[in-house]
Amino acid sequence: MTTNAAMPDDTASRRRVDAKAVPAEPLTPPTATRPTVLWASHSGKTTGGSERSLVASARILVERGHRVIVTMPADLGLRDPLLSIGVEALVVPHIWWVRQAPATHAEALGSALAIARFREIIRVNQVDVVISNTITCPWAAVAASLSRVPHIWYIREFGAEDHGFNFYLGPARTYRAIDALSSSIVANSAAVAEHIGARIGSPRPVAVSHPVVDLPATLAAPAGQAIARTRVRLVMVGMVTPSKGQLDAAKALCLVLRQGQHDLELVLVGATDRAYKARIIECLRENGIARDRVVFAGYQPDPIPWIRGASIFIMASRCEAFGRVTVEAMACGIPVIGSRSGGTPDLVNDGENGLLYEPGDADALARHIASLAASPGLIDRMGQAGRRRYAELLAPESCISPMLEAIDTSSLPRPYSAPRAFGLVLALVTTIHLTLVTKKAIALGRRLERASGPARRMATPARSSAIARAPRDPAALLEWSLERRGKSVLDASRRIAVIIPVFGDWDSLQHNIASVRADLAANPACDVYYVNDCGPRADDLEHRILAAIEGLDNVHYSCNPRNLGFVGNCNNAVLNLVDQASDVLLLNSDTIVTHGFAEEMQRVLYAEGQRFGAVTSRSNAATIFSVPMGGQLPMEQAYAHYLGIVDGLPQWYEAPVAHGFCMMIRREVINDLGLFDTAYGKGYGEENDFCMRIRRKGWQCAVANRSFVLHYRARSFTPRTRAAQVAANEKILDSRYPEYRQLVRQYKESITEPAPR
Repeated sequence: MTTNAAMPDDTASRRRVDAKAVPAEPLTPPTATRPTVLWASHSGKTTGGSERSLVASARILVERGHRVIVTMPADLGLRDPLLSIGVEALVVPHIWWVRQAPATHAEALGSALAIARFREIIRVNQVDVVISNTITCPWAAVAASLSRVPHIWYIREFGAEDHGFNFYLGPARTYRAIDALSSSIVANSAAVAEHIGARIGSPRPVAVSHPVVDLPATLAAPAGQAIARTRVRLVMVGMVTPSKGQLDAAKALCLVLRQGQHDLELVLVGATDRAYKARIIECLRENGIARDRVVFAGYQPDPIPWIRGASIFIMASRCEAFGRVTVEAMACGIPVIGSRSGGTPDLVNDGENGLLYEPGDADALARHIASLAASPGLIDRMGQAGRRRYAELLAPESCISPMLEAIDTSSLPRPYSAPRAFGLVLALVTTIHLTLVTKKAIALGRRLERASGPARRMATPARSSAIARAPRDPAALLEWSLERRGKSVLDASRRIAVIIPVFGDWDSLQHNIASVRADLAANPACDVYYVNDCGPRADDLEHRILAAIEGLDNVHYSCNPRNLGFVGNCNNAVLNLVDQASDVLLLNSDTIVTHGFAEEMQRVLYAEGQRFGAVTSRSNAATIFSVPMGGQLPMEQAYAHYLGIVDGLPQWYEAPVAHGFCMMIRREVINDLGLFDTAYGKGYGEENDFCMRIRRKGWQCAVANRSFVLHYRARSFTPRTRAAQVAANEKILDSRYPEYRQLVRQYKESITEPAPR
């Protein structure tokens, strides 16, 4: 999705002119026989499925006798298609109320003023019903409420789950506002309706009106395939990115082809993410499958000929709110294998017009592909069932019927006084402005930090000279740390799999990736795995991570099919994802590694005469392994303090446990005893339980004193959830290992570290 803020300057100029062109009189004589509808779009482009559906819906409304006015934040090609079907189109600039959308101070104020422009359009054109075509923009909804005109909020996305939306007002206040400002709430699928209904905080029903899929004329024309039909052809349509699941389909293709029973090819239609394409090609290579078994067709303005050329259509998205290409496949008589997520189960009746599988389960997808490939008759029967389902339930007239009913029966919105409306807008605009000011201040501070250089002295005369020189900015701190240590040179005879669980917090993760690139990238003795555990902005993090690790042969990315929690994520990665012969280094995503950290940990793990099963690193925030031990210094000062004492430290201390933020484990220990106990839920204490368990089997734990990893504090849990999690898990730990706390006390009492130089 795009917003007006991302447009070229010449488009922005036209937009400002159009914004003033709100007519003082009705645009056309009010001859419509049914209610006048103002439909507010979130963008003015023509390539999005939402906008194509809007045009198709507006056409039906006009044919039914409605007068339709569509507003858009900018004209990116949408106006002409609307005008051609008798719909009036106006540009009213505004931005989204989600933080990811680019914005300026002027556009924030302009969006508030857009409410007055919407009210003028409603008044002058005697609008009967207002429809907001997206969850991303509230301005038309506020205008309708202030004008005492019924408002329908048509929600076409999950929000955080599929697009990573982070609302300026927070999810709770946002959904309460949606409820209060709407006469009716309509969703584009049953899954979205259930999702929204659970969040608006009221018992009101959320209707379902599937988007209108207006099939092009090519559906009735000869197919004219671009690829010769010599194999069972699997087709997917959509941008080739991780969230769409094409890699899952490639894995399933490899599984079926390796059985040698079917002749298959996979055609991917859509613009391609280069890094993701490389992963798909690498999957083929690793499985010994010929490169030509996957065809990258690129973006196609009309995908229907490609769909018609399919034997089987695959919808593998992890969170698809609706999936118009699924409807197009059904209309073409192509059976669909779809992931059991989002709106896909609304469209695919398992075993009737297609087959469903759990998202991310390549084995199940492969079984479905094989079963259909083995039975042309089944392909034909399911394809015909899809045609019937489309004709009965998903044809344009059927899809729009619930929306027509909502338009005809909408009553006034619930009482929402002008002061409350203005309060909502004031809170929203103020939050946007504060966010923009904060971003600028942070950016300015970082520029000043970089300009001042890592040798800038801090005003702390009581500290050592090393502490005084430590920079605060993470990027500068990383550079400063790398200047002082040699890069990790790992023992090539003992491979290491570095597992970095990811849930959220890109601010710290980006520094982790930068430090890993600097110390471990291209290291032939290790492989690094960033494992996305499907947090609230999983897709956004996915794109950022893939961009950041592009070109690094030994740095990999994986995404769980669903959220497993920290314990489940680590267990799954260690036991199922990485090389089963490799030792394991678990590393938090909110860390910055310093040069040589992994090499030192490996040296201690295999120290002569010792039987260490788990080793941890020193840090600024690692409880009993902090430097200084109390962990009272800020990150940059703690590292400077460490540099002042490291020459006086022994190579290692034997310790009661290792800390999970950075813990290297021998593979033979994992093979013998497993990893973390799932009784510890989302996390906290699981590494202590693991260490105490291996101690009882004769293994030891240690801290590598000459390894240091910077660690942000308390990024995993909020203070409230952290306290509850800690209390519950400490009870488990104490009941299992009564000796644990005594061992920790003995360790703390036995350690005396030198003063910094």
